[in-house]
Amino acid sequence: MFVEGGFHAVDIAASVHAHAPLVRMAADHGVHIMCQKPLCETVAEAEALIADVGARVRFMVHENYRFRPHYMAVRDWLDEGRIGTLRHAAISCRGSGLVPRDGTVPFLIERQPYLTGFTRNLVFETMIHHLDVLRCLCGPLVVQAARLGRLAEGLPGEDTAAILMSGTNGLTATGDGCLVVPGYPPLHGDRLELIGETGTIVMDLNRVYLVGQEDQAIAVDLLGRYQECFDTIMAAFTDCVATGAAFETEAATIWKPCA
Repeated sequence: MFVEGGFHAVDIAASVHAHAPLVRMAADHGVHIMCQKPLCETVAEAEALIADVGARVRFMVHENYRFRPHYMAVRDWLDEGRIGTLRHAAISCRGSGLVPRDGTVPFLIERQPYLTGFTRNLVFETMIHHLDVLRCLCGPLVVQAARLGRLAEGLPGEDTAAILMSGTNGLTATGDGCLVVPGYPPLHGDRLELIGETGTIVMDLNRVYLVGQEDQAIAVDLLGRYQECFDTIMAAFTDCVATGAAFETEAATIWKPCA
C-alpha cells in the first residue's frame, strides 16, 4: 500500500507491538502519521522511534479522551476562568469489566482477549487516557508516587492503580482507577474534580457542574456523541498537517513520561 502510494496520511490503529514498524514504514514513504496510543511498549522504543522519524513527516499520537465532549466542556469552563487558577486535580475511573461472571469470562476478557497475556493493563492501556487529560488540563506533571495492584484472578497485568503527581506552583494531581468494581458498568466511567482559587468543577460520568451550582449541571449524551472525539481529533490532525500548526498531541513531546 505504501509503495503504491496515492495518499498523504495514515492513522495507525494496529496492536501496540506493530506501531513502531508501521510508523517507520510510513515515514520512509513520506506519509504523515497519526498513531494510536500507547506509542510503544517502552520509553526506549519511543525515543528511538521519535529520533528515526525526525522531521521527515508530521507525527501525532491519537490521544482522543481530551477531545471527548464532556472533557471538552471542562476545558471550555477552565478557559473561561470559571474557577480561577487551578490548584488541585483528581481523576478516577471505575468499571466492573474484570469482575468474574458466572458461566463465562469477565466482560473485558471477552471483549479484549489479549489481556490474558498482557503484562501491563490498566495504566498502560486505559489510564494513559486519564493521564493525558490531566496533563492537558494541568500542564507538565511529575510522578511522586504510584501503587499498582492485581485484584482479578489469573491475569498478569495490573487492574488497580493510584498515582500521585505534582505540577507547577504547588499543584497536586491524583489519578486512580480500578476495573474490578462490583456494581459499576462493564465499560468504565470517569470522575474528575478540579479545585481552583474561586470555584470547583466536577465531571461525574456524563454530568459537568460547579460545586454549589449542581442545579445548573450540563449533561452530555456520551453514547450518542461517542464518535465526536474521533471526528474532532482527525479534523485537528488534518488541519495541522495542512497549516503546519503544532499538534496538541505532538509525538515528540506527548510520549515523554511523567518523570
